[in-house]
Amino acid sequence: MELTNAKLLAIDLGTSEVLSIDLTSQAILSRIPYLNTYTPAGLFINATRTKACLAATTSHEGALFIIDIATNSLYKLPTPLPHLSQITLTDDFKNAYFVDQTATLHHLDTTTMKTTPLVNPDITTCRCNGICILNNTIYTIWENDDQGIVAGFSPQGQVVFERFIGGIPTNLFALPDKVMTTFTRNKLHGEGLAIFPLDEMEAPNYLVINPADNCAINAYPCHITLNDEQTIAYVTNEDSGSISVIGLETMQIINSIQIGRSITTLSLLSDSRFAIAGSNMFADLSLIDTVNRRLMAVSETSGELSSWFCLYN
Repeated sequence: MELTNAKLLAIDLGTSEVLSIDLTSQAILSRIPYLNTYTPAGLFINATRTKACLAATTSHEGALFIIDIATNSLYKLPTPLPHLSQITLTDDFKNAYFVDQTATLHHLDTTTMKTTPLVNPDITTCRCNGICILNNTIYTIWENDDQGIVAGFSPQGQVVFERFIGGIPTNLFALPDKVMTTFTRNKLHGEGLAIFPLDEMEAPNYLVINPADNCAINAYPCHITLNDEQTIAYVTNEDSGSISVIGLETMQIINSIQIGRSITTLSLLSDSRFAIAGSNMFADLSLIDTVNRRLMAVSETSGELSSWFCLYN
C-alpha cells in the first residue's frame, strides 16, 4: 500500500481542534485549536494546498478561520457573518458564497471583507442542501416538501440555470458540461444520482441506487467525488454503508463497494486506488481500497472526528 506523503486535515469536534495527520504513520502532526463556541460548517483547501478554510457557525453568526498549513496557525477573518447554512469558496479563497438561515444567498469578498446579499424570491422559500462554484457560476440545490430544485446563479445573483427534481437533493457536484446531484425519497425514481446537462435542451439522466440485497433500509446517497480524469463518479451511500461507482461516459453504475458501516463523505487519493471516508454516525475516518473493493482500516483516535476533512501532500 502506497500512501507516501499523503496527509490530511481533520476536525476533532470533541477538543475543537483541526488535526494534521500523516496517513502513512497515522501520527497526528499538529493540533490547531479553534473557538469552541463554533460548530464547523465546512473545511476547504486552496488550489496550492498551502491554506485551508474552516467555516464555522453558532446559532446566530458565522465565521471563517484561515489555516496556514506550513506554520500550523489559524486566524479568524475580521468580518461579521450571519449563521452559515451552506458555504463554498473559490479555489483562491478570494470569494465565498454562502446561504444563511433565512435561505438568502450572499457573496463575501475576502479581500475587501464586503458581504453582499444576493436574493432570489423564487428560490428563497426553500431550504438549501448544498452549494458549489465552477467557472463563475454558483450552483445550489434546494429542498421544498418532497421535491427539489437545482439552480445556478451568476456572481451578481441572477438565475442562469434551473432544473427541477422530484426527490430531495442531498449533495451536488458541478462539471463544465453538467451538474450532478444525489437525491433521496424520489416518488418517481427512488434514490440515486441525477445528472443535468447544462444545455437545458438535453434530458437529464437518472441513475437509481438501491441498498444492498441484505439491507432493508434506504441507501441515502449523500456525497459525490470524482477521479482525476473526471470519468468516474463515486457516490457515498450513508445508510447502506456502500459506494456506487458510476461511469460518466456510459452514464451507468459500473460497480459497488460494500463497506459494511455508515460513511458520509469520500476523498480519493491521487491515483484513485485508495480513498478516505468520513462518517457522521461513527465520527471516525476509514481507509478504503477502491480496486479490491474493501474496507482496509478505521482510525483509532479517541477523538470525535467530523466528516469534513481535506487531503494534501
